[in-house]
Amino acid sequence: MIQSLPRGENYDEIRHFFEEQLSSFIELEHFTRRRITKAIKKLESSKEALNRKIELATRTGAIAAYTSKGRDTDAYADEDLMKSRKALGERTTSRAGNFYFQPTNNGLDRVVHVKLYAADQRVGIFGECTESEVQYVLSRVRQHIK
Repeated sequence: MIQSLPRGENYDEIRHFFEEQLSSFIELEHFTRRRITKAIKKLESSKEALNRKIELATRTGAIAAYTSKGRDTDAYADEDLMKSRKALGERTTSRAGNFYFQPTNNGLDRVVHVKLYAADQRVGIFGECTESEVQYVLSRVRQHIK
C-alpha cells in the first residue's frame, strides 16, 4: 500500500518500483488486479459510506463533482446537489470517490476515511487503521466491484 506521495510524483512508477522490490520474495503474478471504477458508483448509492465527494465524467469528458459541506455530512444531504446528481443520470463514468465508512456491527467501531481513484485503480485508506479495519474496508470495496 502506497499511502501518500509527494506532489507531482507518478503513482504508477512508484507502484512498479515497489512491485520490483517485492517480486524477489512474493510471486505477484498470483494476485489479481481489480478495477475499482464500478465500486465508486455502487458505494455512492449504498448507505454504508458517507459521500464526502464524488467525481464523475460525462460521455464528452466534462467533469462533475459533488462535495458535501463538511466531513460529517453526506453530499446528497443537500437537496440541490441530489437533484443535480439525479439529473445527470447514469450516463457517467466514475473518476473518484471520497468516502467515510460508517461504524457497523460487522467490522468497524469507528469512521474510516477512504478514497477510490479510477485513473490508477487505487484505494487510499487514511489515518492509523487496524488490520481488521483495512480488511473490512477492502472487503466492502471488493464486494462493490462485482
